[in-house]
Amino acid sequence: MEHLSVAAFADGPGTGNPAVVVFVRGGLEAAEMQRIASRFGAPATAFVHDTSGAAPAIRWFSPTTELSLCGHGTLAAAYAVTANRGSASVIFSSPAGPLRVDREGDWFVLDLPAEPAHPAAPPVRLVEGLGADPVSAGVTERGDILIEVDAPDTVAAIDPDLRLVAESAGHAVIVTAAGGVDCEVTSRVFAPAIGIDEDHATGSAHAAIGPWFFPRLGGQITARQHSPRRGLLRIEDRGQRVGVAGKVLER
Repeated sequence: MEHLSVAAFADGPGTGNPAVVVFVRGGLEAAEMQRIASRFGAPATAFVHDTSGAAPAIRWFSPTTELSLCGHGTLAAAYAVTANRGSASVIFSSPAGPLRVDREGDWFVLDLPAEPAHPAAPPVRLVEGLGADPVSAGVTERGDILIEVDAPDTVAAIDPDLRLVAESAGHAVIVTAAGGVDCEVTSRVFAPAIGIDEDHATGSAHAAIGPWFFPRLGGQITARQHSPRRGLLRIEDRGQRVGVAGKVLER
C-alpha cells in the first residue's frame, strides 16, 4: 500500500506534527484503516481515496480512534496529492465537509470552519490536572475545551496529570496565551482521551484559537504550538472560516 510520512506545520528538521498519508485503491473498511493507523503509530494517519476525482475523499485515524477532523493530516494529504497532480490546490471530501487546501509557495493554507469557543467554566478536575489557573475558558460545539492562561511561560511550564485530563475532557484540551518569543499566540493541546497525550501541532485547534484572539490581536496571527516537536502556524480570520497555514516536510 502506497504511503508517505511527513511532518505538518514544521519549520525545520525534527519539528511539526508527524502524519502518514495512505493512498487507498478500492474499498477499505474502517476497522482495517484503524488497524493500519495503529501499526504506523503516528498522531494521525490520513487515508486518501480516489485521487483521480475532483474531490478525493479523506478520513483520519489516530492510533486508537477515527477523528472527526484533523488539520495536520489534511495538510499532509494536500502535500502528497498536489505533488502527484502538479496542482496548487485540492478540495477534499471529508466527514467534516469539503476542505480546501491551497499551496502558496512553501506554505499550505487549509480553509477550516471557524470553531469559536463559547465562554464556560472548565471542569474543576481538569484545572487540577493541568495545574494552571485559567484567565478565561470556553467550549467549542465539537467539545474541545479552550483554557487561556496568563502568559506563554505558564503554557510552557504545564506538566499535566494526564489521567485527570482524560477523565475530565472527552476530546481536546487547548491551553493558550497571548504572546511568545517568535509568535503572537502560544498554545499546547492535550487529548489523552482519544489516544494523544500531547499533540505536536494541531490545525483544528487553531480554528478555535483564532476566533478567541482575532478581536484582540487582529485578523492575521502567527501561532506557536509549544510541544516537544514544536509547530508553527499562521491563522487568518475569514469570517465564518479560518485559514490555517503551515509548511510540510518529508520525514
